[in-house]
Amino acid sequence: MIKTILQLVITLPLVLFSQIDTTRALSFYPLHIGDEWHWRSGGIHSITGDTLIEGRHYYLKHGTQAVRIDRLELNVYEWNPYIEIDEIILDLSATEPGAEFGDRWFFLDESESWVFDTLRSVRTYENSWAPLYDAEYQYASGIGLIRTHETRHNADDTVYRLSGAIIDGVVFGTLVGTLPEEVVKPEKMNIHIYPNPTNMDGVITFSTPGAGKYQIAVYALDGSIAGHARVYSNQRGIQQFYLNSIEWTQALDSGIYIINVKGDSFRQTTRFAFIK
Repeated sequence: MIKTILQLVITLPLVLFSQIDTTRALSFYPLHIGDEWHWRSGGIHSITGDTLIEGRHYYLKHGTQAVRIDRLELNVYEWNPYIEIDEIILDLSATEPGAEFGDRWFFLDESESWVFDTLRSVRTYENSWAPLYDAEYQYASGIGLIRTHETRHNADDTVYRLSGAIIDGVVFGTLVGTLPEEVVKPEKMNIHIYPNPTNMDGVITFSTPGAGKYQIAVYALDGSIAGHARVYSNQRGIQQFYLNSIEWTQALDSGIYIINVKGDSFRQTTRFAFIK
């Protein structure tokens, strides 16, 4: 009996400490239906609903992006529907500066800063998914993403700052607008490569719903990422991009590949045959 009591006394503080750490880590990436993040640029990100995928619970961002948190690993995952795998996009448990996770993701540091009139812990991450592109992301406890700093080769840096947020029904900062009634989608959800089969001279053609940033990713059939690129569109409509403009992470052999174009509110995908 005495031995059992001693074990409980020793174990209880450890359990409580673990719970406090978990709660604190999760506060950097809040997920509640109805949460909104308002940006100074006028854009609004939101949690629009939830769903089940392969028995796991996901929250929907912008109506299309499915994300979840593994509360044991303290990792944030995004579901990639085209190759049907989870891709880690954030490690909330990282403590060592420079720790690497996922596809070229790094944890940089944690500090304290005033965010919406409250001193909060702020964690900084970096993503270097292409040789000529880097992005730094800052997450504040209780708020989530508050700042993005994008650096591109031979181009001006782009910085996005949070103006306000609604987290679990509580309003922070200044809200800049209202959400549209529905997610905007392009008139034609299609993407083409000409010619197909193709080589590095092939042209990717796709339609966009408006001005903005669009990410292109090429996957091998085994799920590995073969190349990345970003397209900056000044207007809606038909966009063209050349395969030889993609930042390739591996040499392409002859075979079948998957190409995915992703915007804030939609994705397009197709397969193409590459001839070396």
